[in-house]
Amino acid sequence: MRDHIITKLILTPDDFKSRINVVRHSFGGLAPIIGQKNPPHKTPIENLWFIGAYSESGGGIAGTPLGARNAVQQVLGKRF
Repeated sequence: MRDHIITKLILTPDDFKSRINVVRHSFGGLAPIIGQKNPPHKTPIENLWFIGAYSESGGGIAGTPLGARNAVQQVLGKRF
């Protein structure tokens, strides 16, 4: 993918927070909504994984590192 990038926009969490006009926000993922299914770690794009707040493992101090662990295990082909 890198070889085909024409324009690159780098957005920090503070930039994102400013653009959507909020005081607090988790960068990436979805806003938490009861009953909403969070996006999976494995994306439709080959070798691109989504790990972060409100990915399939949820957000917060416990969810984010657990999600990273689970995604790494998926990449390595291990069951968790």
